Amino acid sequence: VQVYEEKGGRLQQTPTRKRLQDSRLVSRFRREDILSDVLLARTPALPLTMHAAEAGLCQDILLWGLRLMADLVHRGKGERLLQLLGRLPAPCHGGWIPLAQSSFGPGWPSTNGDAVAAYLRRINTAEARTVRDRLLLPPDDQCWGREGTLYLDLLRLVGVFDGLRLLPIPSQFEGSKGDFKLPKNAPPGFSAEDWRAYREATRNTVSPAYKSGTYEVRGLHAVPGLEQHASFDEGTRLAFMDVVFRSAGEWQRGWEEVTIERVFGNADTLKLPSPLAWKLRQCEWIGVESDDGVTWGRPADRWHVPAHDLAGGRAWQFLHLRPLPARLANLLDLQPRLAAAMQRLGMPHFDPETKSPSSRLLDALAEATSGKHIRNWDIFLGQVRAAWRGFEPTGAGDFPRRLLIHGDSAQLSLHTPEPDHPA
Repeated sequence: VQVYEEKGGRLQQTPTRKRLQDSRLVSRFRREDILSDVLLARTPALPLTMHAAEAGLCQDILLWGLRLMADLVHRGKGERLLQLLGRLPAPCHGGWIPLAQSSFGPGWPSTNGDAVAAYLRRINTAEARTVRDRLLLPPDDQCWGREGTLYLDLLRLVGVFDGLRLLPIPSQFEGSKGDFKLPKNAPPGFSAEDWRAYREATRNTVSPAYKSGTYEVRGLHAVPGLEQHASFDEGTRLAFMDVVFRSAGEWQRGWEEVTIERVFGNADTLKLPSPLAWKLRQCEWIGVESDDGVTWGRPADRWHVPAHDLAGGRAWQFLHLRPLPARLANLLDLQPRLAAAMQRLGMPHFDPETKSPSSRLLDALAEATSGKHIRNWDIFLGQVRAAWRGFEPTGAGDFPRRLLIHGDSAQLSLHTPEPDHPA
């Protein structure tokens, strides 16, 4: 049936096509219509067990949808279609769930799936099992037609997560203006000890507008296994560190903060640092391996020195700053969102070329003189000079309390200026 004809150098619909379409006897073959009116309309309610009667239908729907969309992605089109595609069933270790809610699992090349699976195997919590059940089956599984790698780029665009997903945690509590604090019982994903410390740290740091009311904590998330971190063995602690560095740059924006909303009555909105961010700031979860074993520290204890500064065997020049290993520094260099997240957790960044009112580098260099890691004082002095060049105070309060000065000897010495003893 001819559906277009040329008139005056332009293609127009034929009368036949117009009558068929107006009578709704025939629908246009558009990808969006196929996805929404055919594939999604036939998709069973999800989640679904892997061996359910509708599993074969889920596989057919998935593969048809992926093949339908593959060429549009390479042409840079189809944003609306990607949203529809994300609702199609995906084969995971726990069954069939929507694609956009899944994460890459073991066996997917150029992803973090193997690292995530290795960490989850080491912990045994309900939250870990929930995340493990949402890992995609390997690309050579029959559910992918044994050719899942063909759709790797498309799956990324759809929203399949590459790393360890955060788990959303719902929470409601009764709050009062006189003594405003979070609920006493720890939510899933946090130990009783950590939750108690977090409640005390945030107690009365915000003030509600009303004397009482029911409040809901929104944006509360947990990392599977974090509540057991204190009892992890060394291998599990290293695996935890690995997946956090691989994942934090992709976590949803705003995870470092929670919003507290009044549920009934007049609105009241409060904001607090999230318990997850608080824990990652306080906890010594970053491990650096050496001949003497693994040394653990908080983000604030390790400097992000760019990998190019550490290259060529120059890492020894920065030992007094306790820098991240080059592998982790390279991750931060390549992922600005990850680097920004680590800085918000307290990790200092070695960048003396950028003007800053912060005296943190000057303070760290001053502190280093009391240690044993300065191997070359000329190189160290160059770092001190670079730090002063990058220091741009906005007021007297920005200046460091202790200064490195040349005394009678050629060595630098530490001096705390006083009115009677200026530097």
